[in-house]
Amino acid sequence: MTDAGTYRRFGLGVAANVLGRVNTAAIQLASVPVFLTFWDLTLYGEWLLLATVPAYLAMSDLGFTNAAANEMTVKEAAGERAKALEAFQAAWLLVAAVFLGAGGMLLAALWSLPFEDWLNLSRLDHETAFFVLAALFAKLALTQQTGLLMAGYRAAGRYPLGTLLHNGVVLAQFLAVIAVVASGGGAPAAAAADATVTAIAFAGMRLHLLRAVPWIQFRGAWGSRHAVARLVRPSFAFFGVTMAYALTLQGASTLLGVIIGPHAVVAFNTVRTLTRLPQQFIEVISNSVWPEFSIAFGRGDDDLMRRLHRQVMALNIWGTLILAALVLTVGEWIYQHWTRGEVDWDPVLVVMLLLVVWISSLHFASVVAVISINRQELIAGPFLLIAVVTLVAAYGLVEVYGVAGMALALAGEGLARAVVAFAAARHVLEDPPNQLFKYAVGEFWLDVWRLMRRKGVALKAGGDS
Repeated sequence: MTDAGTYRRFGLGVAANVLGRVNTAAIQLASVPVFLTFWDLTLYGEWLLLATVPAYLAMSDLGFTNAAANEMTVKEAAGERAKALEAFQAAWLLVAAVFLGAGGMLLAALWSLPFEDWLNLSRLDHETAFFVLAALFAKLALTQQTGLLMAGYRAAGRYPLGTLLHNGVVLAQFLAVIAVVASGGGAPAAAAADATVTAIAFAGMRLHLLRAVPWIQFRGAWGSRHAVARLVRPSFAFFGVTMAYALTLQGASTLLGVIIGPHAVVAFNTVRTLTRLPQQFIEVISNSVWPEFSIAFGRGDDDLMRRLHRQVMALNIWGTLILAALVLTVGEWIYQHWTRGEVDWDPVLVVMLLLVVWISSLHFASVVAVISINRQELIAGPFLLIAVVTLVAAYGLVEVYGVAGMALALAGEGLARAVVAFAAARHVLEDPPNQLFKYAVGEFWLDVWRLMRRKGVALKAGGDS
């Protein structure tokens, strides 16, 4: 990458994020057989259905956590610790207030409404289902607060440690629920165990953060309300960017189901899941470099920001190409075993969706560079407009070309996003697209060669000694 500190933090961040992806994948693979071994299909289905209700509040922080994390990291890197603390306390106050208000009203409404009939619950009565929801709401509230704790680790330059601790919390939550289920517990006991472990983990992380980063304080949060005003604009803009991605991610399946039918949704989603392997690579790289952009900006190191921007873009472009080739090589074998041959392998759709992911690799570095310094208002509005236009175009394309029409619409969306992201990055970093591609095509490989030579010389020197 660049200087030793940046390279080390980035490498550790990548390792922590890869571990997190493996952790999540293992949990997803293990969950279904374990639940279905000890619960019947109806009870498991009702558990999954209830779990979706609190998920609607998962975005109730409206982007304040991420905006505050950026602000904290930038201000700490700039030596303005008081402002970093003020941002932390403001976000803590706002996120807690918004969630408690929205969650409290929703729970009150659910208590008085026959939601169990609306959800067609047969195994769980009103009181039992409400208890499960209340426990899951409590877990989500604590999870949002844990996100603010991770912002503290990020601001202190300890993002990898925060990510590693978060991975441990997720695993502990899963193991607690599975232990209850395997011992004969029902949905209320599983939800209570989930919330209890989350509370214990939050308390432990909070104590560790206060010791590891002594300048983080919760006291005085009620006096930091003026800092909320500074976070409102970037927070809502971040929420807008998130919604833009969510619109087409979820809207694609909805449109296919409406126009063609459920079988098209299955075919599209299974192929998209497999072809998003390169997308996982992009997200790991992006999440790991995010704090480094904020730190470089806080220190006023524009050259470092431009180098990071070019290096990450090159990593994304070539990394997705390599992983796309891997999917094309062994993807059909994996797909047939994964779907048990019940869903047809569509090589044309596979290639098209891999192309969509590669197009995404062009602009992700620019997006992260912009949002890491709270300039997401440059892309939020255009991204939302692009998402709406994409869904409108997809409607017509799907009617003509079927599932392939959706892939065409998503490819167009990726190109449009790239144009917007490049323009924003040029405005913020003064890094024109032609320089980006010049580095990605040629200079990147020279940097890789130099790095390999340095590593080789170091290993040889170590062997000679």
